Formats: sequence, C-alpha cells, structure tokens
Amino acid sequence: LHCNGDGFSSDYDYKERCFYCRSSVHGFGRLDCLRCKASGRLVCQHCEGTGLMIYHILLTVTWKTNTSEFIKKNVSLPEKFVRFVSGEEIFSQTSERIKPLTEFSEETINEASKDLICNHISTFNDQKILMQRHSIRAVPITQVKYKWKGHEGQYYVFGKENRVHAPDYPQTCCCGCSII
Repeated sequence: LHCNGDGFSSDYDYKERCFYCRSSVHGFGRLDCLRCKASGRLVCQHCEGTGLMIYHILLTVTWKTNTSEFIKKNVSLPEKFVRFVSGEEIFSQTSERIKPLTEFSEETINEASKDLICNHISTFNDQKILMQRHSIRAVPITQVKYKWKGHEGQYYVFGKENRVHAPDYPQTCCCGCSII
C-alpha cells in the first residue's frame, strides 16, 4: 500500500486520503481483493458460484430374453432334433408374472412348469422382468420300427416338416437311398 496501512498518503507534505484504499469496503488502510470483489469469497471454478454441481451418471441398459425349456421325451429321439422343428402351440400365456400350470392334463408338464418358473426367479433375481411367456408346443413324433434284409431298427419322423432321424439306417451307400 502507498499509505502503509494508515489510510493517508505520505507522498505529500500534508495528509491526504490514500488514493488506493479510500474506496475500500473494509475501511481505510486496506485494499479490496480484486479476485473475490471484496466479498471474502472466491468463485468456485466447478460450480461457477452457483453452489450447485451437475453430475452425469452413465447407465448401461441391456435388454435380454431369457428362455428355459422342458422337453418331455416319450422316445429316445435326441432333444436337439425336437427343439428346432415346428409343432402346434396348444397353450400360451403372457403376463407380467405368470403362475405355474396346475390343471394341465399331464402332471409332468405341471411339475416342469413349476420348476421352470422357480428356476427363473432364482437365476434371474438381479434382473428386472418386464414380461413372461409360458407356452406349450406339441411336436408330432413318429417312431418307426422296421425289419429289412434281416436287420431290425428304428427311425423317427418328427415335426410338421416330417424330418427324419435314422441313426442305424442299414444302407451306407448314398446312391438312391431315401426314406419317403
């Protein structure tokens, strides 16, 4: 300061109010801070003096369809063949929360329904379930037993597409062999 803090300038022979500190908010002999405009507070660079902070939360949402299935097997046809062929839908239920079947004609289907729903509740308990669907599909499967040239065997015709699974087909050459 030019006045050494007493509020009067010593540049002259007489005492005159100091030019630099005479308009100070804090009184004579003191200078106002230019950074805080004499408020005693500096403006925060993060909130720009509003006192409010803006936060952004990154949320990643993944949409998934979780499926479980039960294939009731009456014959020894591998499940992988039945899974991808067409059949007739004989029951369908869609709701936010479905209940296990209790009055279906076959008890194994009722038990499988209960087991699948309980399994979904325990397996996917950390996920929000928006909708559930319960459907029963009947796939036609025909088991054919045959005897040909002394060889006994069986094959399966399944699905509406009439796909054939013949694991022990007796003829190994590929010239003109077909099951119609």
